[in-house]
Amino acid sequence: MILQAVFLFLIPVSLALEQESSYPLLTLLEKCQSKNYQLQERLSEVQSQLYEVNLNSQKKDLELQSLKAQIAQQAALITQLKDQISDLKQTCELGKLKDLFSEELAKLREVVKSGSGTEANKAEKNTTITYTTQSKSTQVDGCPSTQDEIYVYPEIHLPGLEPFQVTCYSFNEIGSGWMEVYYKNNTSTELNQTYDQYINGFGDIFGEHFIGLEKLHTLTSQKPHEVRLNVYGGIYYEVICENFVVGGRSEGYSLKQIDGCRGDTSHFNLIQGTKFSTFDRDQDGSPDHNWARELGYGFWFGSEKLILGRNQFLDLFIRRKD
Repeated sequence: MILQAVFLFLIPVSLALEQESSYPLLTLLEKCQSKNYQLQERLSEVQSQLYEVNLNSQKKDLELQSLKAQIAQQAALITQLKDQISDLKQTCELGKLKDLFSEELAKLREVVKSGSGTEANKAEKNTTITYTTQSKSTQVDGCPSTQDEIYVYPEIHLPGLEPFQVTCYSFNEIGSGWMEVYYKNNTSTELNQTYDQYINGFGDIFGEHFIGLEKLHTLTSQKPHEVRLNVYGGIYYEVICENFVVGGRSEGYSLKQIDGCRGDTSHFNLIQGTKFSTFDRDQDGSPDHNWARELGYGFWFGSEKLILGRNQFLDLFIRRKD
């Protein structure tokens, strides 16, 4: 009994001593576990940051490659623009020369017009007409296909119409045979005419004039013609169309055929079927405008305003193709 009592007494004491001796180890273990947890969290943070750095690095590489490609494209574009600027300079210089030539030609017209009543001028004019008529040996119905002078003044004979005089031009770059049918200067005062006057024609071939819609219809409907339009005076535009036919009175003297055009076509509303308009015969198709009245001259106006204004020159030529 005594031994049993001693044994029972010693067991709690032993357990107490064991717990007391292992307590520092447990505390140390807990600290280590806590530290390990903190290190693992820190490791996760570092790994996450490293992943973001790698991802950003890849993005930067892609951005760098994209920027290099953009720089290469811009360099190619700069080279292209330099070439275009060089071409544009040459074109502008040519346009200025053409503009200057056209303005000087317009001044010459005014000089000739102011002296057209003199005997010397009449003699020169008659001599030129005689030369052209003799070269044809018969009555002519168009401009000569070849001519030595820059311009000659034949008398044209068409069936059912009174004879009329025209100016025939020869241009170095596009040849001879161009009949001037419409001329407007930059201070136009004589072109705001009625529809009937445009049908018959009016003006002086040495100044502002229009050949007449009926004559133009007869000329272009009997034989194939091409047309050339020039606008100048601060700007220079040129259009040449291979086929040009003006309809008759019942068709409103419309552009019955106009195609094969080249040049500055975007500046002219040359649309097949467009009727001729004057201030008293508005056929431009625009419900809000009478372009002939607003601009002061007759033309084949479309519904949109023509680029040609009051302060530009206009020359319209036709040439027979046979």
